[in-house]
Amino acid sequence: MKQAILYGALLALAIGCQSPKLGRQSAAVGEDQDLTIHICGHYLGSTNSGSLDCAATPQAAYSATDARRTSECHGNVTCLNSGIYLLITTPTPPVPASFMQAYATAARQIESFMAPKDLGGYQRTLEELTKGAKLIGKTETENLRRDYEAKLNQATKDKITGLGSAAFGAQQATLVRTRDAVHTLTAINNRYTPIVNQLADQFLTLVTRYQTLRSAETAAIDDLTAAVSEASLADTVGGAAALTHVIAVARSESSTTNDFAVAASQFRAELEARAGQYSDEIAPYRNLMQELALPALDFATHSDVSVDSMVSYAEQRDTRMADAAERVIVQIRLRLHALQVAAANEATRQTFADAALLRSSTEFLATANARVAEILRTPDKSPVLKISFLSPMQRDMVTFLQLEPPCLGRGTTNPWMDTGCNVLAVNFSKARQFLNTRIPGTIRIDAGTFRRKNAPADVVAAMEQQLAAGDLEAACRTHDELIAIVEATAGGTP
Repeated sequence: MKQAILYGALLALAIGCQSPKLGRQSAAVGEDQDLTIHICGHYLGSTNSGSLDCAATPQAAYSATDARRTSECHGNVTCLNSGIYLLITTPTPPVPASFMQAYATAARQIESFMAPKDLGGYQRTLEELTKGAKLIGKTETENLRRDYEAKLNQATKDKITGLGSAAFGAQQATLVRTRDAVHTLTAINNRYTPIVNQLADQFLTLVTRYQTLRSAETAAIDDLTAAVSEASLADTVGGAAALTHVIAVARSESSTTNDFAVAASQFRAELEARAGQYSDEIAPYRNLMQELALPALDFATHSDVSVDSMVSYAEQRDTRMADAAERVIVQIRLRLHALQVAAANEATRQTFADAALLRSSTEFLATANARVAEILRTPDKSPVLKISFLSPMQRDMVTFLQLEPPCLGRGTTNPWMDTGCNVLAVNFSKARQFLNTRIPGTIRIDAGTFRRKNAPADVVAAMEQQLAAGDLEAACRTHDELIAIVEATAGGTP
């Protein structure tokens, strides 16, 4: 369309259209005309048709017009983008040959200066120079007029073609970049889709374990209640059996709830790590995804039960069951003490059958040996970084130390406990040393490892704060959660 309009204007010019008044300020008719070359500038679309910015050089006139355009446009983008053009003011013909020569020289300077400028301003400049040449002379300027008309025609074609090629090239480049970005996004999604599916399966397994854990809480409470009833009717040997029963129930419950809490925390850490990795990888393409309505992978669980609520339940249940077991142990100890006093007063303690005594002693010794083996085992290590998991060891040490008060308070009337308590006694200090020194030292050392592996700084700081506050159980759980985080981001590299 622009090309058609431009060619029409050139055709009208060729058949002798009259130049507009703008750009030509006639000198007074007479012999005293001003024959100085005045190069003047104006800009397309100006509402101030009488204003020209004149100077001795094309650069000066162009700069003056540019400054006036900025002042008059008042920030209007369309106005500021309008093209600037130059012209030469002409006196009323006839003019001497010297002026025609000066006009031709100045016109060529203007044409050379305006050639790199925008198409609209360059086109209008050539039109004005051509019209001026037609006005002031015949033979002397005819070659110049024809030359400019040809240049105007060719420059218009070249610039239109160039603009079209540039636009097409830019469009092609944009399409190539878009295609490459979509391919990259597809590769990212293909790589993360199996991870999302695996995390979904892990979450379903976690929910199943959670539902089983909740449904079993009542049975665990009933088990502790039965132990109380058993102890309340038992003799010394039966009370000891009830005590062993309660400790076994408490240990089983603590193991179950803590294992679940650790598993849930590890899943949460891995989920957050994977989601963060995916978000970082697609970040450069989010605008394109929005423009093309490309969906991102969804790492949300979309469940009524959140991982945080499951971890919270497991921790609260562990606390409830530990408190209940502790109260039952105290009650059984009081019962055993009362039986010991009664047996001593009645002088009938020898009536305990030797076989029953031996059986109780053997069973308790087996329990003691099993507990000692648990605390002396080598802690399990993570598969990638070979960092020790601390929560299971901390839990087993605490459970092991629950046997110390019954051993210390057994008295002389419970010889069946002697052998087992002797095995346990030499390890109580080891358990305390593990809890008070080794685990805190390991946490401090591993904190440096986690930081070097780019673990979340706030989670590492939280672990250190929990340790400083004396909450060793929470610090161990956070420690094991950090193992899951750094191993999820390490990609299998130690």
